[in-house]
Amino acid sequence: MQVYLPEDLYRQVKEEGDRINVSAILQEALGEHLAQIRRRKALAEAVAWYESEHGAFTEEELEAQAAADKANAITTPVKKTGRTRPRPAA
Repeated sequence: MQVYLPEDLYRQVKEEGDRINVSAILQEALGEHLAQIRRRKALAEAVAWYESEHGAFTEEELEAQAAADKANAITTPVKKTGRTRPRPAA
């Protein structure tokens, strides 16, 4: 398997040298991405089963759930630093 990296990203990785394990990072990222795909498939299957048993969700049900989700959402404030670029490595 080969992985394409844009030139800028490739250069940054090369600059890091042995300080990062690219293979481990890619394995972890791919594992997380594939797990997310499996969760989405499982959710789609659960929704399909529910709707086959109880009928499709109505717009009113979807809107009510969206409002409940928004009301119960836990948010964290974003600290604004005014910086637009990452800090250079020390």
